[in-house]
Amino acid sequence: MNMRRPDNRGSSTRAQRGIAMVEFVIAAPVVLFIGLAIAEMGNAFLQYNTLTQSLRDGARELATVAGKGSAGVIDITADELTAVSNLVAYGTTGTGTAVVPGLVPGNVTITDIGDRNLSIQVDYIYQPLLTGGIPRLYTTGNINNAFTMSAEMIVRAL
Repeated sequence: MNMRRPDNRGSSTRAQRGIAMVEFVIAAPVVLFIGLAIAEMGNAFLQYNTLTQSLRDGARELATVAGKGSAGVIDITADELTAVSNLVAYGTTGTGTAVVPGLVPGNVTITDIGDRNLSIQVDYIYQPLLTGGIPRLYTTGNINNAFTMSAEMIVRAL
């Protein structure tokens, strides 16, 4: 004997499709926001890592070109300071493409802190993926997502 169950699938299947659509509409912006936040943090980490590697190269160059003068004072010429600043900003002692977007030699500061030690510092305004900021949900305007990255190294003149 062939027993059949009543077919109630028609209305429940349509209702399930509607519920799935509502769940998607609620969850999609949250998942998209989390994905964009992870991408933005990864980009910031990558730019900071590139910045510190470039600063490390500049610090090595600075330690080798900084010579202790006859009076025990560090003697660095303006050309050497320019070359080190260019090395941090462009990756070469000349000009070229910035190692991170928007970095210029003017962002590099070199200071004699005494006792044959030099400080080399770079201040860089982070260039976010979402330029213009993050849109606010309930008010007008955008949330600024640019911030200043700073890195410093202290080297001893050789």
